[in-house]
Amino acid sequence: MSISELTRKAIQKISQNGQSITPLVFYDKFCTEARISGVAVQDCNIIREYIEKLDVEFQNEVSRYNMKTIPQFLSYLTSALNRMNQNHLGNRHMALLELTQAIVKTTALIDNKDIHLLSGRTEALLFRGHTSENLNDFRKEWARLSSSRQWRATRDTLGRFVEITVDDDLDSIVEKIVPILEKGKEAGDSRRLAELLVQGATPSLSKSDDETQKLYKELRAEPKRIYNPDVQKRVSFLQTRRIELDRSEERNSVGKVGKIVDKLSEGVNSDKNSSTNPSKGIEDVIKDVKESSANSNSLLSSITGKLENVKKKTSSLFGSFQKYKEAVQNAKKEIDKAVNELIESRKKNDVDTLTGLGNEVSLKNDLQDLEKRFQSKNENFAVIVIDIDNFKDVCSKYGDDAGDLVLRYFSKILKSYISVGDSTARVGEDEFVISLPKRDLTTAIQFAQHFQGKVQHTKFLYKEERVSISFSAGVADRGSNTTFGGVLDRAHKMMRIAKKRGKNIIIPELK
Repeated sequence: MSISELTRKAIQKISQNGQSITPLVFYDKFCTEARISGVAVQDCNIIREYIEKLDVEFQNEVSRYNMKTIPQFLSYLTSALNRMNQNHLGNRHMALLELTQAIVKTTALIDNKDIHLLSGRTEALLFRGHTSENLNDFRKEWARLSSSRQWRATRDTLGRFVEITVDDDLDSIVEKIVPILEKGKEAGDSRRLAELLVQGATPSLSKSDDETQKLYKELRAEPKRIYNPDVQKRVSFLQTRRIELDRSEERNSVGKVGKIVDKLSEGVNSDKNSSTNPSKGIEDVIKDVKESSANSNSLLSSITGKLENVKKKTSSLFGSFQKYKEAVQNAKKEIDKAVNELIESRKKNDVDTLTGLGNEVSLKNDLQDLEKRFQSKNENFAVIVIDIDNFKDVCSKYGDDAGDLVLRYFSKILKSYISVGDSTARVGEDEFVISLPKRDLTTAIQFAQHFQGKVQHTKFLYKEERVSISFSAGVADRGSNTTFGGVLDRAHKMMRIAKKRGKNIIIPELK
């Protein structure tokens, strides 16, 4: 294609676009058509020729912009000339520095430990003086921090509980979550209060009746009903009736033992005055010896007869003794049976209704027994306080039925894991206590760690969906505490520290 044809084509394109034919417009369109047609025109290489005359540093900078037109090249030259003005550079640097300091101060207000720390270090660097090298080092640190922040994952996690849009920031997300947390806390408190009240209405000796169990199920399904006046009247009635039922059961148990003892006493007394008493025969023998004549044969004959009679009566007495022995043994068996029934009645009511573990009453009794052995035999014992991680989140996502299932399943694993002599109790909605006789702090921590691993590898399923469960725990032993009450308090404190540090943690840790 000739220069004339390129000229005509360029003019046509300018006219079609409704542009005025100015020198710069014509030059750009002419060179564009030349490149499209593959025609080398010396004048169209003028930009490249001028770029080659620039300093190497500027050439490298220009190459990144892919300049094709004279206005683009002139615009770059204007910017470069402005940057080369020292006053302009100084003012611009100070403005950028002040802007960066303001951004860093604002960033430091974000409630995140890593961001807060890096912001403080960056601000100190900007104030004390800096070089391009250490500025670049801090730029890399900020880049690493940025890449490590999984904001999308955090949004996805929170999005399971509240609706989060792309326009939501941290403040708006918090505003959405706080009401849910407050509602969840209120529901959790109501649930625990309902459990405590029903537990107080459950008899300690006699079996719990259908009415108490019915009330328990109602309040588990709808904990807030505990504030209903009619429900409170039912609880009050059941608590009063509990005392009457327990007293009646106690009277029955004592009455059983009393009848057994009375029966035994009647048997002994009936034989006391019987003719089988051998003491009279022995007295007769002694009298005959004293009053007998010199005739020894007559004396021996008389004594022999008397002794035979005593032998018969003594044999009869031994038979009575055997009868007494059997009666006493039978009485003991019946008394043991009555006592065991009483103990079992107490045990049943020392059990948490939902999980089948012990409750706070049984925990208190177990710890008191361990303390007695510590005082008398210096026998150490340890206590582990466990709190299930994110339990309220499970209830919020899947419902209270799922929460109950998790508690029952967790308790089942715990009961299967402990050894004979160890005891467990549920003392809060998702809080458990394990007491370990003859254990020190180290072995108790190892116990907790092994149990932690067992829970982690156990699949909890609810409606064919897996629910991940972990727990945090605090451990203490009696030998490390000066008072009995300090053991449980210490374990509780360690558990709270574990919860603050994160999830799935045991405090103290073995180094």
